[in-house]
Amino acid sequence: MVEQPITTEEAKGKTIDDLFEKFSSRREGLTGSEAQSRVQAYGYNEIPEKKESPILKFLKYFWGPIPWMIEAALVISAIIQRWEDFAIISSLLLINAIVGFWQERQAGNAIEMLRERLALEARALRDGKWQKLSARELVPGDIVRIRLGDVVPADIKLIEGDYLSADESALTGESMPVDKQVSDVGYSGSIVKQGEMTGLVVSTGLNTFFGKTARLAEEAVTVSHFQKAVIKIGDYLIVLAIALVSITFVVSLVRQENLLETLQFALVLIVAAIPAAMPAVLSITMAVGAVALARKEAIVSKLVAIEEMAGVDILCSDKTGTITENSLTLSDIVPFESFTKEDVLLDAILASREEDQDPIDTAILTSEQAKSQQGQVANYRVLNFKPFDPVIKRTQATVEDADGGHFAVAKGAPQVILKLTGGSRDLEERIDQLSNTFAKKGFRMLGVARSDADDTWVYTGVLGLHDPPRDDSAATIKTAQEMGLDIKMVTGDHVAIAKEIAREVGLKSDIATADAFLKEHDAEAGEIVEKADGFAEVFPEHKYRIVSLLQSRGHIVGMTGDGVNDAPALKKADVGIAVAGATDAAKSAASIVITKPGLSVIIDAIKESRKIFQRMNHYVIYRITETIRVLFFVTLSILFFNFFPITALMIVLLALLNDIPIMTIAYDNVISSKSPEKWKMREILTLSTIFGFVGLVFSFALLYIAVGPLALSLPVIQSLIFLKLAVAGHLTIFVTRTRGYFWSIRPGSALLWSAIITKVIATIIVVYGIFVTPIGWYLAGFVWLYALIGFLVMDFIKVRTYNIIDHSGIRFSR
Repeated sequence: MVEQPITTEEAKGKTIDDLFEKFSSRREGLTGSEAQSRVQAYGYNEIPEKKESPILKFLKYFWGPIPWMIEAALVISAIIQRWEDFAIISSLLLINAIVGFWQERQAGNAIEMLRERLALEARALRDGKWQKLSARELVPGDIVRIRLGDVVPADIKLIEGDYLSADESALTGESMPVDKQVSDVGYSGSIVKQGEMTGLVVSTGLNTFFGKTARLAEEAVTVSHFQKAVIKIGDYLIVLAIALVSITFVVSLVRQENLLETLQFALVLIVAAIPAAMPAVLSITMAVGAVALARKEAIVSKLVAIEEMAGVDILCSDKTGTITENSLTLSDIVPFESFTKEDVLLDAILASREEDQDPIDTAILTSEQAKSQQGQVANYRVLNFKPFDPVIKRTQATVEDADGGHFAVAKGAPQVILKLTGGSRDLEERIDQLSNTFAKKGFRMLGVARSDADDTWVYTGVLGLHDPPRDDSAATIKTAQEMGLDIKMVTGDHVAIAKEIAREVGLKSDIATADAFLKEHDAEAGEIVEKADGFAEVFPEHKYRIVSLLQSRGHIVGMTGDGVNDAPALKKADVGIAVAGATDAAKSAASIVITKPGLSVIIDAIKESRKIFQRMNHYVIYRITETIRVLFFVTLSILFFNFFPITALMIVLLALLNDIPIMTIAYDNVISSKSPEKWKMREILTLSTIFGFVGLVFSFALLYIAVGPLALSLPVIQSLIFLKLAVAGHLTIFVTRTRGYFWSIRPGSALLWSAIITKVIATIIVVYGIFVTPIGWYLAGFVWLYALIGFLVMDFIKVRTYNIIDHSGIRFSR
């Protein structure tokens, strides 16, 4: 029987037995069929987003993105009975709505796919065995297991385990972790900081404490470098467009032009000039890029992280699992006092647990030495196990032997075990000596101890664990350095281990410890951190300080991490990267989640991000160039020659034909740059202005030829100018997409063919006089030849301009 859900407050007041009875649940968990029926009754364990109706979305694009201008132009066309204009503007609105709707759908699908890849998982007891499930499949009555680093997947009543410490700051604002015991409630969205317990799911989705408050608060929005750049560019073009069109409008009124026709022309010109589609084009470019990154095993949690990643100049990389294989092997055992190697290994085995899948535990339990002791291990029973805690830095187990006697075993950091056992000065010196010896071999040392019934601890020995560098680490680091990336290795291991690994992978060996910068003032500490090649003996909480100091020195910082204590540093970094196997807490804090181990995945993601950034940069230069070229040409023609070079209808057609191919720039071929990317606004505006005025000169030269030597009529001149602006506009795309000559990088097929098709359409329109005065194939061919000559000249000027920028030492700020 499926009961109605209860609130978390009600669950607090009920006993565990009451709740088991309420949900018809059992200690061995629900069956799969029971869980499925409860999904039907309660819904999935998720907070549904408020979704806009597809019809409303379509209408939003039909009546936007310039809220009223183009609709006003449409109404004026009807009033003055320009039915061709009316039909074309209506078509523009319809196509704009379809394209805008499709773009948002594509971006939405990409984001939805990424969310699915980032979905939280939960360990639930189903059909009598522990299984990994998507957290959204949990239902009231499920039994779940949570431990260090997990995000609590639902509101749960804790029913078994010693204790739990949970960070509920995201829910309550309380910064200190809250301790939990059996019968307490764990809230959905809180993060397990210590301990491990079993809980009974009592509330899911909107019925959780988090679900009830999620709708009451809007998420704080920070403005990224990308958003700042879009706002700057948009403001620049809007001010330019309104200023020039206003001048044109006033002059036309002074000359006693028809008011309605002038107003229609002015409105259409503003619509064509203002880059209303720019945010959408840039967003779809990032969305398409996000899908490409996901194929490379890098999943972005927010699209603007792509732009930030392209600008990273310092990458702080974890040693274990990123630079090294994270495949520990037991390489050496050194016993102390009267203990043997077998004694040390036995204690280490008993202080390990297979189901936790901890790398150190796995290395010990799967070693060849451990296999030979399986028979002896069978004589012992673990009564209580305390998993690894990053604060006390050890695991501990209470054990019963074959005779019924009890003792405890522990394993952890050598100095932690020394402190636990209260070892002598001689033992401390021996441990330091062994630590240095192991470190020079690249071994990580682990201390092992046991206690008797009186709780007297004895240091039994140490283990040497080896985690070799990944085969591709050295080559990947060399590639990263060639890309202008400074790789700084971060590890909690001994300095000597860090130096040995650094030597093996081709990093420099100036390794700083946390003590070197923790006690210094910000200025001195920042200099130390900036100059260091890596950091050793670093705790997760030190990572935040490293990121903060590097950012204060003007760097864009990427930081990798996997543990719950890495979360603050991942959030603080410009790009927080949760590596393969990261805890839910780390994934939630990170901008990008890597699902495959190794540094090469991160470097590939940075390369791909730089490509995406370049596509956006190329589009921005093109968009500004076109606005300058068309706006100034039309305005100056009206001001100085009392001549409308194109009609309002032609402007609409031009905007339509130019915008279609540029949307395919998201699929263009580009080469990853050799240095971190950033928005160089002065460089962008300088290049766009140069390109725009080169186009302006060629437009006026063609106008002179048409009026003078060719002596064409006004309607034919307007058709001629329209074709020139259409063909030259498409060709401008191929100028702005490379720093070298246009043939230096082959364009993407989608971009190339969409440009060719739209140019052919524009040519057919003017040759056969569809909505415009026909000009025939001879003049159309002349325009094509003229536009191609202008294209080659502009490409030549572009290469020379970039050469001046690259060789003159000019630096454009962000």
